[in-house]
Amino acid sequence: MSELIICEKPKVAEKVAQALSDSPVKNSYKRVPYYEIVKDNGEKTTVLSAVGHLFSLQATNKKNKRLYDVEWVPLYETDKSKKYVKNYIDTIKKFSKDADRYIHACDYDTEGTLIGYNALKYICGEDAIDKSFRMKFSALTKKDLIKSYSEAYPLKDDQSWADSGEARHILDYLFGVNISKSMTDSVLNVTNRYVQLSAGRVQTPTLAILTEREKEIKKFVPEPYWVIKAKIEKGIVADHKKGKIFDKKEVDRILEQCKGKDASVTKITNKKSIKDLPYPFELGTLQSEAYAQFGFTPRKTQQIAQNLYVEGYTSYPRTSSQKLPESLGLSNILSDLSKNPKFKDKIKQLKEPFKPNEGKKTDEAHPAIHPTGTIPKDISEDYQKIYDLITYRFISLFGEPAELESIKVDLDIGGEEFAFSRQRISKEGWLSLDPYQYKKVKNEEFPDIKEGETTKAKVKSEEKETKPPARYNQ
Repeated sequence: MSELIICEKPKVAEKVAQALSDSPVKNSYKRVPYYEIVKDNGEKTTVLSAVGHLFSLQATNKKNKRLYDVEWVPLYETDKSKKYVKNYIDTIKKFSKDADRYIHACDYDTEGTLIGYNALKYICGEDAIDKSFRMKFSALTKKDLIKSYSEAYPLKDDQSWADSGEARHILDYLFGVNISKSMTDSVLNVTNRYVQLSAGRVQTPTLAILTEREKEIKKFVPEPYWVIKAKIEKGIVADHKKGKIFDKKEVDRILEQCKGKDASVTKITNKKSIKDLPYPFELGTLQSEAYAQFGFTPRKTQQIAQNLYVEGYTSYPRTSSQKLPESLGLSNILSDLSKNPKFKDKIKQLKEPFKPNEGKKTDEAHPAIHPTGTIPKDISEDYQKIYDLITYRFISLFGEPAELESIKVDLDIGGEEFAFSRQRISKEGWLSLDPYQYKKVKNEEFPDIKEGETTKAKVKSEEKETKPPARYNQ
């Protein structure tokens, strides 16, 4: 019996081969790597890969004014820069001839499903689908891959997933090509000039949103306003309760009212609050946090997270789940992470039983983003930042709630109301496990001040102007 395993990328093929055998034999055909495994019973397994999408859509009749009939063709036929794709198609075709069984081991998502499905259907032949099975994995560790291989199920069970992926590609093609063509023709008819214009299912509404924001920015007229602050003893600055004041006469009146007057502490309000544990990362929250912490674009964060996944350091990133089931072996992951000095002391603080805080969002395909327990080696600074962000978040999920304490101090200066506030961490809890989140929380010293106390005050105004809406940055 001969078996062919098709992965999405070469690096994943290497991981799968190394998981299924202690000594896979690496070869190449037309400069495309593949791995051969011979089992004790003589059965042969070949592990190879695509290189992302191998096929793209093309109109069946380009002479028509409107293009509605499409077909899948090799990517190198529609994109001349993708000539190398032919070698991958030829390699899959070569080893598919003797295969009795096929394993679809591309990413477990819509695009991954379609990539593998098209490879099997258009390279290995229509009957290959009936002989195909699907591996489902969310991490590229040996344990996960062996389990996924042993539990492979008939690919036909994912037929609807492949169909939905194909439908999306067809919709994108029909929308983009036909509307782009109509826009280009319209400009040609009106101006007698050929200007190639572009439209797309996602591109067009996105550009519309950006255009509307740009219009708002251009028509914005800044308006002056003032804020009034009082500096009192002990380095404290209090704000006038009116906040932004747009009437200069009112500003002058308040300044005159406060001139030469002391500040009297009229009320001190104390408040305690609980800062609950965070939720596990899904792709959107990881991208938002990486932008806030490091200024990374969502695209950059996704690329790094994808590569960390391919290297086996973290789980599959394109997930919307906030769940971490016990079946992931959470205790084992924590144990493996504790071998890294960076995380050892953090994990020592955790108390059993190890149950993570979770959100409500689920994803049938994948759990929330988490480290696998494999310690990264020789990764770049940016990769280390994303890995640490994911790992510290994961560890903090097993901590205890943090406690905060705040005070608000109301002041009276010449009959005008001012106030200032302070916040401090009274119990670190999970914040001590995640340095990125710890530094985001105000932890200020409380002044030694009492109700009824009077202190010198100096009141000033600051002139500012309103700002236009900000451009989108994500």
